[in-house]
Amino acid sequence: MPDPRQIKMSVRAWDKGATAGGGDYTVGVLMLALKDGTYLIADIIRGQWSALDREREIKAAADRDRKMFLYRYEIVLEQEPGSSGKESVEATTRALAGFIVRVDRVTGSKTIRAEPFAAQVQGGNIFLQAASLSR
Repeated sequence: MPDPRQIKMSVRAWDKGATAGGGDYTVGVLMLALKDGTYLIADIIRGQWSALDREREIKAAADRDRKMFLYRYEIVLEQEPGSSGKESVEATTRALAGFIVRVDRVTGSKTIRAEPFAAQVQGGNIFLQAASLSR
Protein backbone atom coordinates (compact mmCIF):
# COMPACT_ATOMS: atom_id res chain seq x y z
CA MET A 1 0.00 0.00 0.00
CA PRO A 2 1.42 3.43 -0.86
CA ASP A 3 2.02 6.16 1.68
CA PRO A 4 -1.47 7.55 2.50
CA ARG A 5 -0.22 11.08 1.73
CA GLN A 6 0.29 9.99 -1.90
CA ILE A 7 -3.33 8.92 -2.37
CA LYS A 8 -5.53 11.50 -4.08
CA MET A 9 -8.69 9.38 -4.06
CA SER A 10 -9.88 5.84 -3.31
CA VAL A 11 -12.81 4.23 -5.11
CA ARG A 12 -14.32 0.77 -4.77
CA ALA A 13 -16.55 -0.03 -7.75
CA TRP A 14 -19.03 -2.92 -7.64
CA ASP A 15 -20.52 -5.03 -10.40
CA LYS A 16 -23.20 -7.06 -8.64
CA GLY A 17 -24.30 -10.61 -9.38
CA ALA A 18 -26.82 -12.46 -7.24
CA THR A 19 -26.47 -16.19 -7.65
CA ALA A 20 -25.06 -18.17 -4.74
CA GLY A 21 -22.69 -20.87 -5.94
CA GLY A 22 -23.22 -20.30 -9.67
CA GLY A 23 -23.92 -17.74 -12.35
CA ASP A 24 -22.41 -14.27 -12.46
CA TYR A 25 -19.87 -13.15 -9.89
CA THR A 26 -20.10 -10.05 -7.77
CA VAL A 27 -16.83 -8.13 -8.05
CA GLY A 28 -15.61 -5.12 -6.09
CA VAL A 29 -12.40 -3.44 -7.29
CA LEU A 30 -10.58 -0.95 -5.07
CA MET A 31 -8.58 1.51 -7.14
CA LEU A 32 -6.41 4.31 -5.81
CA ALA A 33 -5.69 7.48 -7.77
CA LEU A 34 -2.21 8.60 -6.76
CA LYS A 35 -0.93 12.17 -6.75
CA ASP A 36 1.73 11.31 -9.36
CA GLY A 37 -1.03 10.63 -11.93
CA THR A 38 -0.87 6.83 -11.75
CA TYR A 39 -3.46 4.35 -10.48
CA LEU A 40 -3.11 1.32 -8.25
CA ILE A 41 -5.51 -1.62 -8.19
CA ALA A 42 -5.18 -2.28 -4.46
CA ASP A 43 -7.79 -5.00 -3.86
CA ILE A 44 -10.34 -7.17 -5.63
CA ILE A 45 -13.21 -8.97 -3.91
CA ARG A 46 -15.03 -11.62 -5.93
CA GLY A 47 -17.71 -14.10 -4.98
CA GLN A 48 -20.95 -15.83 -5.87
CA TRP A 49 -23.26 -14.88 -3.02
CA SER A 50 -26.98 -14.70 -2.44
CA ALA A 51 -28.37 -11.16 -2.55
CA LEU A 52 -28.34 -10.88 1.26
CA ASP A 53 -24.79 -12.21 1.63
CA ARG A 54 -23.65 -9.96 -1.22
CA GLU A 55 -25.01 -6.90 0.57
CA ARG A 56 -23.20 -7.97 3.76
CA GLU A 57 -19.94 -8.38 1.84
CA ILE A 58 -20.30 -4.93 0.24
CA LYS A 59 -20.97 -3.28 3.61
CA ALA A 60 -18.08 -5.12 5.30
CA ALA A 61 -15.70 -4.05 2.52
CA ALA A 62 -16.89 -0.44 2.84
CA ASP A 63 -16.26 -0.49 6.59
CA ARG A 64 -12.73 -1.92 6.09
CA ASP A 65 -11.91 0.50 3.29
CA ARG A 66 -13.09 3.55 5.22
CA LYS A 67 -10.77 2.70 8.12
CA MET A 68 -7.84 2.86 5.70
CA PHE A 69 -8.84 5.83 3.55
CA LEU A 70 -11.09 8.02 5.72
CA TYR A 71 -12.40 11.03 3.77
CA ARG A 72 -10.89 10.18 0.37
CA TYR A 73 -13.12 7.14 -0.23
CA GLU A 74 -16.10 6.66 -2.56
CA ILE A 75 -18.19 3.68 -3.63
CA VAL A 76 -19.52 3.27 -7.18
CA LEU A 77 -22.43 0.96 -7.91
CA GLU A 78 -23.22 -0.18 -11.43
CA GLN A 79 -26.94 0.18 -12.20
CA GLU A 80 -28.22 -2.33 -14.71
CA PRO A 81 -31.01 -1.17 -17.04
CA GLY A 82 -34.62 -1.62 -15.93
CA SER A 83 -36.53 -1.26 -12.71
CA SER A 84 -34.85 -4.18 -10.95
CA GLY A 85 -31.43 -2.56 -11.51
CA LYS A 86 -32.73 0.69 -10.04
CA GLU A 87 -34.22 -1.07 -7.01
CA SER A 88 -30.99 -3.00 -6.45
CA VAL A 89 -28.76 0.09 -6.32
CA GLU A 90 -31.30 1.95 -4.18
CA ALA A 91 -31.24 -0.87 -1.61
CA THR A 92 -27.44 -1.00 -1.57
CA THR A 93 -27.19 2.78 -1.31
CA ARG A 94 -29.53 2.74 1.72
CA ALA A 95 -27.39 0.04 3.34
CA LEU A 96 -24.32 2.23 2.80
CA ALA A 97 -25.71 5.27 4.64
CA GLY A 98 -22.85 7.50 5.75
CA PHE A 99 -20.66 6.65 2.74
CA ILE A 100 -20.21 8.62 -0.47
CA VAL A 101 -22.01 6.47 -3.06
CA ARG A 102 -22.26 7.20 -6.77
CA VAL A 103 -24.43 5.27 -9.20
CA ASP A 104 -23.12 4.50 -12.68
CA ARG A 105 -26.04 3.99 -15.07
CA VAL A 106 -24.33 1.86 -17.66
CA THR A 107 -24.87 2.11 -21.39
CA GLY A 108 -23.01 0.37 -24.18
CA SER A 109 -20.98 -2.80 -24.09
CA LYS A 110 -18.40 -3.58 -21.41
CA THR A 111 -15.76 -3.64 -24.14
CA ILE A 112 -16.48 -0.03 -25.13
CA ARG A 113 -16.71 1.10 -21.49
CA ALA A 114 -13.30 -0.50 -20.77
CA GLU A 115 -11.46 1.45 -23.49
CA PRO A 116 -10.37 4.41 -21.28
CA PHE A 117 -8.98 1.97 -18.69
CA ALA A 118 -7.22 -0.05 -21.40
CA ALA A 119 -5.58 3.14 -22.70
CA GLN A 120 -4.20 3.87 -19.22
CA VAL A 121 -2.86 0.29 -18.97
CA GLN A 122 -1.16 0.68 -22.35
CA GLY A 123 0.27 4.01 -21.20
CA GLY A 124 1.89 2.38 -18.17
CA ASN A 125 -0.26 4.27 -15.66
CA ILE A 126 -1.97 1.29 -13.97
CA PHE A 127 -0.28 -0.87 -11.34
CA LEU A 128 -1.53 -3.98 -9.55
CA GLN A 129 -0.75 -4.59 -5.91
CA ALA A 130 0.25 -8.18 -5.08
CA ALA A 131 -2.45 -10.00 -3.11
CA SER A 132 -1.98 -11.37 0.36
CA LEU A 133 -1.95 -15.17 0.45
CA SER A 134 -3.85 -15.17 3.74
CA ARG A 135 -7.17 -14.24 2.11
